[in-house]
Amino acid sequence: MTYQAGNLPSAIDLVRRAIAVDGTNAIYHSNLGEMCRQAGYIDDGCRAFEKAIALQPGEVAYYGSLVQLKTFSEGDAHLAAMEGLAREIDRLPAVAQIQLHFALAKVYDDLGRYDEGFRHLANGNELKRREITYDETRMHDTFERIRASFGRGLIDAKAGAGYPSPVPVFVVGMPRSGTTLVEQILASHPLVYGAGELPDFSRLVQQLRTGPADSIEYPESVPPLSADRLRDLGRSYTEGLRRRAPGALRITDKMPGNFMYVGLIHLALPEAHHSRHAQPARHLPLLLYEALRARTSFRVRTWRAWPLLPALRRADGALAGALAA
Repeated sequence: MTYQAGNLPSAIDLVRRAIAVDGTNAIYHSNLGEMCRQAGYIDDGCRAFEKAIALQPGEVAYYGSLVQLKTFSEGDAHLAAMEGLAREIDRLPAVAQIQLHFALAKVYDDLGRYDEGFRHLANGNELKRREITYDETRMHDTFERIRASFGRGLIDAKAGAGYPSPVPVFVVGMPRSGTTLVEQILASHPLVYGAGELPDFSRLVQQLRTGPADSIEYPESVPPLSADRLRDLGRSYTEGLRRRAPGALRITDKMPGNFMYVGLIHLALPEAHHSRHAQPARHLPLLLYEALRARTSFRVRTWRAWPLLPALRRADGALAGALAA
């Protein structure tokens, strides 16, 4: 619960205490490694994942986590272990095969063995694509509905109706566009807390049903919202942030999916700060292709939907200023 609440220092302390009680549990060390990664403790994260591997050398997921924190060189023992697993890759579960392909792709890239790395990358993506259910027509329809719902008329009509808190800072950008680095830079200030990728706003939006029997969902649920409901939405979100870091002056949220709610965020939290980030278009396809993520379909739909943000920026000058800040 501490980890889910976004309190990484306390969560790390709790896991370290668990390891002190049972240091032979590989999952404990892996959990510690992931928390250290999120907190920016790279060396500690590497040691934790290496310990998990030492305890359970056949668990591919631990190698996949380690390679994200470590630059490899020829002769590395962990590379040899992964290559050994790859020689019998057909015996592994599908998810482990995917993880191993992506892990080896990254290692071979470190070593400059690009042809070998890309073969693993292609194989990993081919296997991962089989797991994805993605309806492009439906997603395009969703994006058009958002675009239609948040015109200048709506922005003007509901201006000033939200909860006036400057605490939230939304770091908005496609995966692999540098949002993690931006959050880490912001969180280096003693009065800023980096909360990571929070599902909070999305969950609150799902509760914003309007119309007969609450049958109207986002984005069509937004135009009928009263000033009180917009204010309640902003207040509920801000209170959730404050519970994570009561003393912080600013708290960041870099959930990638928040880009779908930028217009509503502006209405519900008119004093929130936005930081939008993008890579050159020629870079992003490869960066996304290299990234193994649980929500892989998100890589497809964000690439298709990114034009929504310029459209929303044009809807209102204040929103444009907030996005550019």
